[in-house]
Amino acid sequence: MSLMNLLRSAYTLIFLFAAVSIVNAQGSNLGKSVIRDGHAAIVDEKIASARKESLNFALRGTVEFVMESMIEANQRNRYAQLIERQIFSNVFSYILKYEVLKEGNIDEHSYALSVKADVDSDKLEQELDRIGVLQYRLSSPDIVFLITERLPETKLMNEVRISETVIRRALIKSGLFLVNDDMRSDDVLSHEMQYTYGGDIGKAIAVGIELGGDIVVFGISEVKLEEPSGMKDSKMKNIRVSIELKAVKLDNGIILSESSASAVYPHPNMLIATERAIGKASVKVVKKLSDDLLSRWKTEVNFGRKVTLKVSNVTNLTQFNKIKNSLKYYLTGHVEVESRAFDGNRAEYIVTAQTTGYKMASELEGKKFEEFNIRILSSSLHALSVALVR
Repeated sequence: MSLMNLLRSAYTLIFLFAAVSIVNAQGSNLGKSVIRDGHAAIVDEKIASARKESLNFALRGTVEFVMESMIEANQRNRYAQLIERQIFSNVFSYILKYEVLKEGNIDEHSYALSVKADVDSDKLEQELDRIGVLQYRLSSPDIVFLITERLPETKLMNEVRISETVIRRALIKSGLFLVNDDMRSDDVLSHEMQYTYGGDIGKAIAVGIELGGDIVVFGISEVKLEEPSGMKDSKMKNIRVSIELKAVKLDNGIILSESSASAVYPHPNMLIATERAIGKASVKVVKKLSDDLLSRWKTEVNFGRKVTLKVSNVTNLTQFNKIKNSLKYYLTGHVEVESRAFDGNRAEYIVTAQTTGYKMASELEGKKFEEFNIRILSSSLHALSVALVR
């Protein structure tokens, strides 16, 4: 291989696999400067089209990189279609400016370039908040669901895995979001772990963290075939199901809920009897578990977001204290306000609620405090500045 080809090969590898890096996190008015590579195939010798596609790919990457600092991977997966439609369909609207650092043909079939772009992080954050992506954790957690099934030694039933399907359906119907709603437990666990993790919190937490949830719901569903009591029809199959579930918060290992239930269902067809019995038991066990989770998640587990509120033109301590007591009437939902500082002109509070600085701004704008109007000065996800004006 010639020296020129060696250099070209080395350049190609470095170019295609270069890591994304933030060059400089500047002030919010200047955006965040990010470098990203883009490449595309050259079709029918149309280099201009390949360049355009490479540029779009690279600029999308800069926006995506900044967005990753605002939302987590499981949020991105949960709202993938919404983000694609609202954010990535209009990438250029979040680019303040960009510069192509280098570009050219890698070979006759592909084109590549490297771009440095200033991303408008404030606008991106506002749009993500507007479409609800930043607030989803305030309403419900992401659940990883795992179940160990103990079934009668019947090949057909072991293949069907009715417990997992029925309980998953009940969890979703109760209003819980399952991260792994399209995966069977044995698809994400080794064969050995699949049949041993049921009572092991440590193993369940490890799987839950790997799949990117907030809470892991796990347990055992045990199916037994019993002799029908008082039934003369020997063809009748009496199926007893016992289900035990636990819900554990993944960041600290705290058990948020434990629930168990059992049910019996007779039917000549074993599969039908099993499904009906599991259905009856799952309704009971899931209702308690989902009620516990949704209630605790909205209160003690994930009560809300802390927003710093700064109020200008506050002239005395009486006003300072009165504003604190008045905020719960201006803002919706359960609100807690902590007085932070007062310097004779500006007051500062910490507001904890299921809200954001943007939402608080919309709720306070145009309101009156005593003889003053409340004017919005600036807002962000975690902060809001207002002024009292006559």
